[in-house]
Amino acid sequence: MKLTSDHRRRQVLLRGRCIDRIVGRYTLACLTDAGTATREVSAPGHVTAVRRLIIDSLSPVQVRQKADIARRIAQATSSAETL
Repeated sequence: MKLTSDHRRRQVLLRGRCIDRIVGRYTLACLTDAGTATREVSAPGHVTAVRRLIIDSLSPVQVRQKADIARRIAQATSSAETL
């Protein structure tokens, strides 16, 4: 994946291949300290862009529906033993 390769080259992301007997193969990606710093610097602009491009285009009802869907997904995945 080009994006991941670029992030690894810039030393903002570590990636490891993992094998689990239940889940199978998967990739685990972790931010380095440099990646965390980059995220913190870019976060305000990212939040502004998401609000402008996504949230502002939704009606209040759709925003509530999106929040409910996100909450249900978070609950389901946090209680799951494996994904």
